[in-house]
Amino acid sequence: MPDMTTSALPPASPCDADSNANQTLIDRIRELIVRGQLNAARLLLPILEKRGIDPGTVQAIAASIALAGGDRSSARQIIDAALTTTPGNPALLCLRANMKLAENAWVEAALASADAIIAAPQDAHAKSLLGRALLELGKTEQAATCLREAMESQPRDLPTLAGLSRAAPGEAEAALTRLIAEDEDATDPATRVDINLYHSLIALLITRGDHAGATERIRQLAANGKANLDTSLLAVQAAVGTGNWSEVTSLFNTATSHLPRNA
Repeated sequence: MPDMTTSALPPASPCDADSNANQTLIDRIRELIVRGQLNAARLLLPILEKRGIDPGTVQAIAASIALAGGDRSSARQIIDAALTTTPGNPALLCLRANMKLAENAWVEAALASADAIIAAPQDAHAKSLLGRALLELGKTEQAATCLREAMESQPRDLPTLAGLSRAAPGEAEAALTRLIAEDEDATDPATRVDINLYHSLIALLITRGDHAGATERIRQLAANGKANLDTSLLAVQAAVGTGNWSEVTSLFNTATSHLPRNA
């Protein structure tokens, strides 16, 4: 799943002196943040500044590093200060929207993401954020529109798919089924079976009462050796509808066999 600390990081501006090198550097920082190598990522910030990358972008990355380290207070201060000098920076606005979503501040999240879309009309991440905020505000149709547009550019984004599962469950189910089929048809074993997509589809099936369909998907994961503890928890939910508790017990024991047991 895309992490909120890195998903808002922007591409380098095409008007930079060497945009390809700048983008490579930003991508490198993104990787370091995802890996938790925050000090290494922080050491690269002065290089971004020396290369003339937009100050708002640099501050967005600095805020992302603070968020990855769990320092939400510092991240908020960085974002608020940077938006006073670069008020239309979409990366900063998306980070603010993401933080507001996490704080259940739906109106503020919607406002920040809407401002990000005004600044960058093609920003799929901003559209996803706006859709999820509108969903929480009860604007289901408008939310579905935003989420559909976001899906066009990021069809595998799990937060967007989760939002669409609530706003337009039928569309989300069709999208998840298609993505899983693509993975199963992949020739590269490393790309097969994205368990997060499976879990999203299973949860959706359970929500609409198709416990048998959910159970079949769980069996597929188990047969592929991909089932984990989260799969087992979903199996428990599915068993409420099917009554197939013996299969759930077996799956749960297998998924937790590596965990320490009390004597």
